[in-house]
Amino acid sequence: MLAQHPDRSIEEVASACESENSLIRAMEALRGSGRSLVPYEEPDLSSLEAWHGDNEIFDSEEPEEVFESIGKRGLFRGRLHKPPG
Repeated sequence: MLAQHPDRSIEEVASACESENSLIRAMEALRGSGRSLVPYEEPDLSSLEAWHGDNEIFDSEEPEEVFESIGKRGLFRGRLHKPPG
């Protein structure tokens, strides 16, 4: 996949990784015109957009979760509890 996105051969990516000794620097070195990877720029979020993201308002796994309290939502949704025993 690393070769596919910048439209390079597997050999070119492997060579760049070896010569740059860094995956990030290799991808930077392979960047060119046409298909390429570009650095992600984090957008500025309004306080409302940030609140929606922090509380996963629009990112429920099941439709019913939209109606759950915000306290029951979250990235781990109770998955951090140790099993009994």
